[in-house]
Amino acid sequence: MIATHLGNAIVRYDDVLTIDKNYMSGLYGRLNQLNVGDHQYTFSEIEASKAPQRFVELHKLPTEDQQFIKNVNDAIHSCVKEYLKLFPVLTQTLRWFTQGYIIKYENGQSIGPHSDTNIAYAEDGVTPINTAPIQNILTCGLMLNDDYEGGEVYYRPWSITTKPSAGSVLIYPSSFVGCHEVHPVTSGVRYAYLMWYGHGPADHVKHDLVPDIRAIQANQGFVPVGRV
Repeated sequence: MIATHLGNAIVRYDDVLTIDKNYMSGLYGRLNQLNVGDHQYTFSEIEASKAPQRFVELHKLPTEDQQFIKNVNDAIHSCVKEYLKLFPVLTQTLRWFTQGYIIKYENGQSIGPHSDTNIAYAEDGVTPINTAPIQNILTCGLMLNDDYEGGEVYYRPWSITTKPSAGSVLIYPSSFVGCHEVHPVTSGVRYAYLMWYGHGPADHVKHDLVPDIRAIQANQGFVPVGRV
C-alpha cells in the first residue's frame, strides 16, 4: 500500500487490492442482471443518459461475489485506519460505515461537481426525501478497473486531478471540502465501488459499526502533500 496525500485531506492509496480481470469480467455480467438504483434522485431523459448506473442490490449476487465484496470492504477499511493516523481527530466522529455499491460509467457518462452530503428534496423544495447523506463524514472509493479513457476524478476547488489504478482507494471528506466530479468517459467502461463512513443515528441506513476505529490513538499533526 502506497499512500499519497494529494492535498485538502484527499488521500490516494495505491496497490491495495489485486484485481483479477477474468473474475471481474464475469462479475460485470452478473451486475447487469441486477436492478439499477436511482439513488432517490430524479433525472430528465437527457440527464439519465449521461448519469452513471448504480448497482445497489449487491446482496443478491452469488456467494463468490459476496466474498469479493467483503474483500473490497476490508481493503477500504484498512485504508481508513491508515487515514485516521493522518487525521486522528476523525476517530471522534466515525461510528459506522454504509453498505457500498458499484457504480458504472459508460462512454460519454460523467457526474458534475458535488459533495456527498447533498440530500434529495420533494417537489416543494423543503421536505427532505432522505437525510442519510447529512451524516456522511468520509467518502471511500475503490477502483475496480483502469482500462478506459477519461473518467478522471477532479476536485475543482483545489484543482486536483487523479486517475487511480485498479485496486487503488481514494478517501476524502464527504463535505464541500471534498467537492468532486468525474470527467466523461471517452472510451471503455469505468467501474468503482463506493461506500461512506459516518456518525449519528443509523437506524435508517444499512450499516456496520466500527469499534476498532475508536481504539486508534494519535495526536493531530501537520499533513504534508505527497507520499505519507
